[in-house]
Amino acid sequence: MNTVGSRGTSRLVVVLGCMLVVAFAAHARSQTSPLTNEDIIELVEAGLGAGALVAAIERAEAVAFDVDAGLLHLARSGVPDEVITAMIEKQSERDDAVSAAASAADQVAPTPGIYLVDQDVEVRLEPTAYSFHGASRWRARLTLGIARGQARATVPRERSQARTPEARPRFRFVFPANPNQFALARMEPKEGRRELVVGEANEFGFSSGPRGQDMRAFEFNEVEPGIYEVEVTQDLSAGEFCFFPILAGNVSGDMGGAAVNQIFDFGVGP
Repeated sequence: MNTVGSRGTSRLVVVLGCMLVVAFAAHARSQTSPLTNEDIIELVEAGLGAGALVAAIERAEAVAFDVDAGLLHLARSGVPDEVITAMIEKQSERDDAVSAAASAADQVAPTPGIYLVDQDVEVRLEPTAYSFHGASRWRARLTLGIARGQARATVPRERSQARTPEARPRFRFVFPANPNQFALARMEPKEGRRELVVGEANEFGFSSGPRGQDMRAFEFNEVEPGIYEVEVTQDLSAGEFCFFPILAGNVSGDMGGAAVNQIFDFGVGP
């Protein structure tokens, strides 16, 4: 009977068994905690080959390798170069993923305001200040209320810089102010300026807001809190338009930087 052969075989079985136990223990730990330098050194000391270690590192769900100060200790512990290289690459992938996630979390929310959506490209409508001009109410008094005085919102330049070729453009509102608090109205170009009638008065009363004949219809849908998709529901002819805050100082929420005497203007056509 070959006793020496039997003993050698038994010893090999024990070593393989120990290796499997250690590998299993390391695998179990990896399910609850990251794979570390110490785990790799343990497996190397248990006799696990470089190929198996590299495969284990590549498949690990989480790692916490010290590939800077810990490199010398890894080398002195007999960790093969290809295993250390795999550790460095895996840790780099993990650091990149953490950095990307942090960057996404820190991304600044869209600037509040109204955006013109033109073929999936968004152009922010910069708030434009307007001044009030109105006819004297004395004229209404002298004509016994028949003549009407008009208050007009006037902005500089005959054309808006933001333009769209679409007769029914789309917009995105990014602020708490409900789109119902705005009127979409047509403006009238006049000698280097644009005007919008925003109030009429005579001896018997006063009405505020754009006239019905100047207003255009639109619909909106809240896609997430504070963000609305707005679609114009009637064709806009070529010309100048604006979103006018019909509640003036009572508009709730951040108006995208617009004060109570500012509008969001755009043009239809070239």
